[in-house]
Amino acid sequence: MSSPIYNLFGNNATAYHKDASDNEYFGWAAIGTATSSAGWKICKQTYTGDNWVITWADGDANNDNIWDNVESLTYG
Repeated sequence: MSSPIYNLFGNNATAYHKDASDNEYFGWAAIGTATSSAGWKICKQTYTGDNWVITWADGDANNDNIWDNVESLTYG
């Protein structure tokens, strides 16, 4: 799991992870939010056919997910 990288142009931490199936995950949270805390907005990017498909953890773009659980969250 990657550690958050702090955005130099705003007040957000960003995180990135790529799993064994080449799915890519991106996360955003307020600076200082622990990766073990429910404060992350997380999306999953997959490549299907000729298209990139982006889905959100819990089916929404709310900052209420835990980054450490990125691969086990439900996306929709």
